[in-house]
Parts: sequence; C-alpha cells; structure tokens
Amino acid sequence: MDSVMTADLSLPNQVQPTPAVPEEAGIRRHSLQLMAATVVVGIGNYGFSLAVIWLLVPADFSEVSSLSSLLLVVGSASNAALPWVLARGIRRTAPGSVERRETVGFTILGAAICGGAAALLVVALSARYASPGAQIATAISAFSIFVAGVAVGYLQGLGRFVALSVICVVEVVIKLGLGMALAATSLHAVGAMTGTAIASTTLALYGLFLVRREARRPRREVVRSAGADTARIGSVQLAVSLLVTLDIIVGSFFHGRTVSLAGYQAMAMFSRLPFFASIAVSMVIFPRLSATDRGREFSRTVDQTITMYLAIASASAAIAATLPTRVLDLVLPIRYGSNAHLLMPLAIAGLAAGLINLTTTFFQAAGRFKAPLKVLAVGCVVGSGILSFSSSSVDTLAWAAAGTFGVIAFALLVCIRRAFPSTHPFRRCLSGCALTALYGFALREARSDVPLWLAGSFAVAGIAVFRTRRGEDGATGEESGTALGGDERKAVRRARSWAHRQRDLRWLSNKAANVMRPLTPPAQWEGLVTAISLAGSGPAVVVPKAARVVVIAPHPDDETIGCGGTLALLASAGSEVRVIIATDGEASLEAACGGREVARRRRIRAIAACERLGVRPPMFLGLPDAGLDRCSDLLDKLLAREIDEFEPDLVFAPWMLDGHPDHRAVALSVANLELPDLCAIWTYEVWASLPPNRLVDVSDWWDDKIAALNCHELDEADGAAHLALQRWRSLHGLAGRGYAEAFLALTPAANRRLLDGRPS
Repeated sequence: MDSVMTADLSLPNQVQPTPAVPEEAGIRRHSLQLMAATVVVGIGNYGFSLAVIWLLVPADFSEVSSLSSLLLVVGSASNAALPWVLARGIRRTAPGSVERRETVGFTILGAAICGGAAALLVVALSARYASPGAQIATAISAFSIFVAGVAVGYLQGLGRFVALSVICVVEVVIKLGLGMALAATSLHAVGAMTGTAIASTTLALYGLFLVRREARRPRREVVRSAGADTARIGSVQLAVSLLVTLDIIVGSFFHGRTVSLAGYQAMAMFSRLPFFASIAVSMVIFPRLSATDRGREFSRTVDQTITMYLAIASASAAIAATLPTRVLDLVLPIRYGSNAHLLMPLAIAGLAAGLINLTTTFFQAAGRFKAPLKVLAVGCVVGSGILSFSSSSVDTLAWAAAGTFGVIAFALLVCIRRAFPSTHPFRRCLSGCALTALYGFALREARSDVPLWLAGSFAVAGIAVFRTRRGEDGATGEESGTALGGDERKAVRRARSWAHRQRDLRWLSNKAANVMRPLTPPAQWEGLVTAISLAGSGPAVVVPKAARVVVIAPHPDDETIGCGGTLALLASAGSEVRVIIATDGEASLEAACGGREVARRRRIRAIAACERLGVRPPMFLGLPDAGLDRCSDLLDKLLAREIDEFEPDLVFAPWMLDGHPDHRAVALSVANLELPDLCAIWTYEVWASLPPNRLVDVSDWWDDKIAALNCHELDEADGAAHLALQRWRSLHGLAGRGYAEAFLALTPAANRRLLDGRPS
C-alpha cells in the first residue's frame, strides 16, 4: 500500500459481530461455564480415585470407594434441592429485602438440618465396613456438602456463574491434593476421607461468609412454602442418586472390604462416564427447559436433548466397555486387570443410569414430580431386592445392575411419552442403542491391537461430536413451518439433514488438514488441501509450515497488511522469513515533504514493523514507486537473484488483480521466476479481495500485527478498512470469532497458467 501514515491504530473494533439476544447468550455462556467446571471436577474426582487405587491396598480402596458413593448420593441431593430454592428466591426478590433475607435464613436452617440427617445416615450405612475415623470424616463431609449448597444457590441466584465454577474447581483441587497426601501416610483410608472433609468444609465456610449479612430467621409460612419445594426437588434427586449407586451400596453391604468388590468398583469408575455426561447435559439444558412453555417447543427440546446425550453416551459406553487389558494395566494396578470382563455390563448400567438422570430432569423442569417419584421409589425397592438376591458374585451383580437400570429407564421413557405426547424418545433411544452396539462390536474386534483400538476410539469420539452438533440445532420444518404440508416437511428435513452432513464435512476437512500436514509428503500436500477446498468446504483453515519464507511487497506496509499475522505466526514457529520490498514508497501522499525524505521515513518504519512481527529487517530493491511496470526486466532480475540465493519453500506475493499497477507488476514478475514445483506461492490481498483457498487464523498474533501497522502510521480510515476485511474473513472458518488472513495458494505452474489468461 502506498499511503500516508498518521494515526495510531489500537485494536480495531469497527466491525463487530451482531450480538445475540442477551438472555439466550447468557444461558449459553453460563451453561458452557458450568459444563467446563463439571468436566474439570469430574477429571479431578477420577484423578483422586486413580490415586487412591495406587496408594491404598484393595481393602482400603474398597472402603474409600464405598464411602465416596454415599457422598455422591448426598451431593446430588444437596445440589438440586436447597440451592435451587435459594437461587429462585434471590431472582424474585430485591437486594436487602425481607423476603430475600428470610429465604437465605431458611436455606441455612434447612442445610443444617438436612446435613445433620445426612451425616447420621452415612454413619448408619457405613457402620458395617468403615473404620470409626473414616466414618467421622465422611459424616463431616456429608454435613458440609449440604451447608456448601448455600454458596451454590446464592451464586446461581446472583448470576455469578464464573465464581461458582471457580469454587467447584477449587474444592476438587483441595480434595485431590490433601486426600492424596494424607492417603500416602499411615492414615490410609481415613486420610483420604479427611482430605475430602477439609475440601467440603472449606466450601461450606465460604458460603456462610458470602451470606453473613443477608440471613434472617424465616417466618413459618416461608418455611412451609420453601420446604415443600425443597422436599419435592430433593426427593427426586436423592432417589436418582440412591438408585444409580445401588449396586455399589448393596455390594459393599454384602461383600465388605473384599478384593473382588474393589475390582468391581474400579471398573465402575470407568463405566459411569455416561452418567456424568448426563449430569453435564442436564446442567446445560435445564435453564432452557425451565423457560420454555410445556408445548411443542418443550417436546422438541426434550427430543434434541435425548439425541445429544445418546450421541455422547453411546461413544463413551462403547469405549469404556472395550477397554483393553493393557490400557487398564497402565492406569490401574495389575491386580485389577482380571475384572475387565465386568466393563460391558457396567457400561450398559452407566448408559441407563445417565438416561434415568436425564429423564427426571425433564420432569423437574416441567414441575411434574409425581410420576418420576413413583417410578424411582418402586425402582429403589425392587432394585435393592434384585441386587441383593444377585450379590453372590460380582459378575451377577453387574448384570443385575444393567438389567435393573435398563428397566427403570424404560419406565421413565414411557412416562415421558405420556406426559409430553409430542416427544419421540423411543425412536431416538433405539437408534442410540443400535449405535452403541455397532461401536462396541467394532472396538471389541480391535481390542487385541491397542493402536487400532485407539484409532477406532478417536473415530467413535469424532462421530459423537458430529451427532452432538446436530442435536443442538434449532427447529425443523415440522415445528417452525406450520404452513408446510407433510411432503414439504419431509423435503425440509432431508435438506436440513444434507446441510448437517455438509457442515460436518467442512468442519472435519479443516481440522484434518492440519492433523495430516506432518504425515503428508510435500508433493501431495498442496493437492490435498486444494481438493479439500474444492470439495464444497470452501477455503481450508490451515497453519502454514515452511523452513524458509520470502515475502515480496511492492511498497512498505503491503507485507504487514496482506500477511503480517501469518508472518508473525511463521516467525514464532521458527521459520526463517525474508522480506523484500520493491520500492521505498516515495510517491505516496507524503511526497510534498520531498521524495528522499519520504523514502527514508518509510524505510525506518518498515524496519520497525518487521521487528514487531519477529522477522529480520527487510531488503529494499529501491525501484521507482508507481513505475515498476516500466522496469519489469530489472525487477525480474533482482527477484531471481534473491530467490536463487535463499531457496525458499514458500513465497508470498500480491494477487494478480490487486488494484494497483505496482502490485500487478510484482505478481507478473513472481510468475516469471523459475521456482521448484515444491515451492508454493501464496498471493495476498491489499487493494482488492481475492477468491481464497486458504485461511490462516491470526487471532493469537493480531496484537503483533496491530503493533506493526502502528509503526507504519497508517491513515486511520485506510487502516480500519483493511483490517475490517480480515475481521470479515473470520466468518467462514472461524465462525466469526477472531481474525483471519486469506490467500490464493498456487503451485508455480498453476500461477503461470493463471497469469497467461490475465486481462490485457
């Protein structure tokens, strides 16, 4: 570009994406934050379980696992009862009002009462197999978990979801650190449970600190109304948690601290992945369901949620059920490897347990508690009898758990179908079960070959991601186009399904391009990415890689505008970048100051800009500005000399139709160069947009590009216009987030053929 540079360019925001509706954007953002926190907490809990497996003998690990299962029941009951009532009360009341303070007071009182009852229940249930020290630590944890619900509900009501996510992560970090440290001492199981107690107590004290000025003794009518809500929600969650851990509770009662039960619990740790996935999906979808009318939109959301869950759960269950013994031996002590045959029934049980949790979420969002409570109550009573009768060995216990959970999940799906007639849960569950069986069969055949199993697991996970993305889509023609007939709705569904497949293909091709880059021979790389670009997916979002790079710019600042972010990326990756600037830009609008002075200033600015991009100072050819087309022979000679000396792998040059005669002259000169076939030519845009086949995400190097442009002192209007183009380029491959630079990448032969047909 050949222009005056007068204004400082801070990070440009002239082109901003259209904001979403605030409520929908908030729900989406908060749900993602909570889901991320759930994932981190889950990983931390898994890490704690794996650590105690290695640190403790099987008998002590069995004790810790059984006590942790009881705390899981307590946590599930506390997190969905009192916190939900408190959050709703805070949303509906003004800060400092009597109603809010009474709601906070009721929550603290209820947490203390429920926590005390939970502590006594834990002690009673664990008296058969747990030591007194471990019982005391577990009782303290149970009480603190309920009190910690005050912090959870208070932050939910205020909308402080970031703080809520942080404290949940901090709790699991404390549990992981202290639990492992104390378990490694002579305390063993008592030490592991003491670490858990300290973590939950810390969160409980933080919650009381938060509401220290907003608590008041509640009136009787407040206690009655809020207590009724708490009892209904808490009873459902308590029943769900008790049901999905019923096999471990029954096994602990009949088998105690045995090696066989420890192996069962170790396998269950992997097989309950679908259940934890359902918790994350429930946290994401519950706000949307709660704000939706109980009509067709609600039913459509239920169907989409089941599809989303089964997409995740089918893959995780199949992977867990087919874990090779050699993989288990890497993360578990060898003594547990003989229990690998339990993975299949336990994975089925985990899949059904997640479906139980998800379906009860639908009923709670709709405010209907009678049907799920009946099913869960009968399930707990009958299930405990069946599991007790089948507890003679852990093998029969695992298959009995799979059958029991499956029957209860089926009963809840029947209730869903009756309560919301517009839903189609069985159709989606049938396809999900078939997909799980297909995944499991394929991975089981590859189980003996660990690399092949890993490749198959990655493939299954990729398919699950695609199905999850489809499950999140909006309304179909059936729901949104009420004026459409049956044939039209079918046509809309077919077209939408095709669009989903095309979108998934574009996403996969762009991701696969960078994964396959190190594995693809250089001669085939350009052809591969070109095929991806022409296969209906548009420009491929790639990360360029080259040992030696040459950038040819007609004027100082063209190299920064056209590919400055990409140059910073390449330089940070270790590429040797050489910038060649054909002119000094003396014919710019600054020419009134004198040509030599303008040339001197622009050289100094270009050197500073290259330094900010992390590349060496540029080489100036000193050819006349606005006269390159009249000295094309000399330009060809100088460029050929530099190219022959440097032997680059990648050449950046202006596009042949860029809107400046000097830019077109440089493009023609580059086409005349004798470059090897493996040297790619990437043409960039400055004055005119080009038809790209490559996009480079430069969001992480955008600040470097802005700093380099500030060195050139671009006119504010010119700079905003150029940078807005790279903001707009992000719409394709980056979903409108960040910044992207666009290129037309060609081989030397293709570039020459393209220029042979250039306009006269």
